[in-house]
Amino acid sequence: MSLIFLILFAAFSAAHLVFSLMDNKKGRTYTKPFLAPLMLLAYLFSGTKVCLPLAAALAACWLGDILLIPKGKLTFALGGVAFTAAHVLFIIAFSGGTSGAPFLIPALEASVLGGIAVTLTFSVRDGIPKGLALPLGAYLALNGVMNAFALRRFLALGGAGSLLILIGAAFFYVSDCLLLFVRFHRNRSLIPGKHFFVMLGYLAALLLITTGLAL
Repeated sequence: MSLIFLILFAAFSAAHLVFSLMDNKKGRTYTKPFLAPLMLLAYLFSGTKVCLPLAAALAACWLGDILLIPKGKLTFALGGVAFTAAHVLFIIAFSGGTSGAPFLIPALEASVLGGIAVTLTFSVRDGIPKGLALPLGAYLALNGVMNAFALRRFLALGGAGSLLILIGAAFFYVSDCLLLFVRFHRNRSLIPGKHFFVMLGYLAALLLITTGLAL
């Protein structure tokens, strides 16, 4: 059963990426709501012990995807809340079995990624709706913290699963940074392919993180 959902996830992901490359808004709108739930279903039917924080994180990503489809300050803010919850849940999922793991190197990574997040947000502040710049910077910084916990898990446990999680978390961070420019930079053609690379990173993150925790 899991294979069926994985195939469907791959098919909808491919279609969504093609629509993104073509800048076909209607096609992206039709395919986007199916992405995260198909990954969630593939995980739930994989036969592995279900990590509830991961399942909840994927559900939060689904809600965030839906909220980010329409244009508007309110829906964008609510979508950000959903993805913030997702990152907190990812952090909880990554923390399983890592008691006593080192904190220094992950803390340094979180500081660096947090600094990059603040710098990037400041660079596009003129295009961000009033009142959203600080929450956006904090959200990207939280993504950096999520990456730090992925690194901490890798340092503590090693193995292929932890490596996939580490790479997936990095894809999520890059995707969110690109989305910041696609949404708010005054020269939106700065990012070639616009939503294509944003969604490519996001979909890779969902697949790699979920697979890594399922191993």
